[in-house]
Amino acid sequence: MFEINRTAIRIKPTQAFVNWINKQCMDPEDEITLEDAQEDCTIFLLPAFEDPEEVKNHIETIYRELFENELSTWFDDPSFWPTDLSYQMFCEFFTIKIHSLVLDTIDYDFLESEHASTTIQ
Repeated sequence: MFEINRTAIRIKPTQAFVNWINKQCMDPEDEITLEDAQEDCTIFLLPAFEDPEEVKNHIETIYRELFENELSTWFDDPSFWPTDLSYQMFCEFFTIKIHSLVLDTIDYDFLESEHASTTIQ
């Protein structure tokens, strides 16, 4: 194992986000629970930062991309998204956990793996 020069953040949906998702559902049988939404949270790798405040500042800079990514995992069509995509709404919909130590258990460069060509737009 070796440490990689990144900070990881985990974005975890809140009940407010689940409530919003369920309002978009046409069929009550499609409604989800908070447990459903939090089952497989997204992890993002950021540049390595020494101070958690630097991470928070960076997140404020890129929150819109993070927000849109999370929304698109539930609804491909942006017309279903909330009109308010502010940082405040992002913070209401998600909690963020910062992980300053990121270890790789694979002994080769992750960019050389068979999945390296997969990118998220």
